[in-house]
Amino acid sequence: MKTALQSAAHQVYLGHTKTSKTLRGQGLLQTSRFAWQCYSNHVNERDIRRAKRQRRIRKILPVFWREFWAPLWNMEQLLSLIVAFATTALIFASADREAMSSEKSEWELAARAMLFALPAWAVLMLARAPFVVAAEERRKVTWHGARFIYNRPELVATIRCKATGKPQFHALRFSDAEPGSFVYYIIEVEGDPPRQLYSASVVQEMIMVGYDTEPGRGANTGGLRIGNQKEAQLLIVMKEKSNSQTVRVYMRDFSIGDPLDQDGIEGEFKGDFKRVAPNPEQA
Repeated sequence: MKTALQSAAHQVYLGHTKTSKTLRGQGLLQTSRFAWQCYSNHVNERDIRRAKRQRRIRKILPVFWREFWAPLWNMEQLLSLIVAFATTALIFASADREAMSSEKSEWELAARAMLFALPAWAVLMLARAPFVVAAEERRKVTWHGARFIYNRPELVATIRCKATGKPQFHALRFSDAEPGSFVYYIIEVEGDPPRQLYSASVVQEMIMVGYDTEPGRGANTGGLRIGNQKEAQLLIVMKEKSNSQTVRVYMRDFSIGDPLDQDGIEGEFKGDFKRVAPNPEQA
């Protein structure tokens, strides 16, 4: 017989999944954290280079528009423009016709100069954008083969969760990851409460009834393969009458294709250290 909590999880599960039709009893169901074992998604060096190139190309246009409009949002430039408008208004209010005509001519000249400068500025920013994208990527991440590792974990979502005693689902989107990649995540509960009070994991299409849906496991750290929409869900259950908690989900890295156990670099010994054999008499 299912417990009341498992029955509630069953109903919540059916309301939040699209592809799965039923939960098979109380047995363990395959979760998205282990779904990568069913994939055969080997990538070679060409696939990795293509993924890197496409990732950078997608970022060029947003960076271009950000850099193109950047002077408009510069506070000093805005202040100078406001002062210029105020000066013109005072001239038109108090000066004679000759001074007004001179001021009008200056504004017309400035407008024509702007029309000539904008296309040149756009070309310059477009040529600069790929270099900005590459520089920002180097500051933010490190590539190790097919693995994209953030220098600092990327914040995915901040959620304030109630302690209802029932499983709760909160939508997540790993927007910075590549479609179809294998994402590694970290769940952080503010204040680090005792793990006996809650269970939190990131799931996709299937859950483990009784394992994912009852408190006592604490925050899970793991990985799952995301689809083209880059979506998943935070599943959290907290003991009733405990305090509400702020939960943050981070993405620490993702892999294009199947994740590998050995994908780092091998360190080399460099220096003048002397290798000394242990002295048996000092043991």
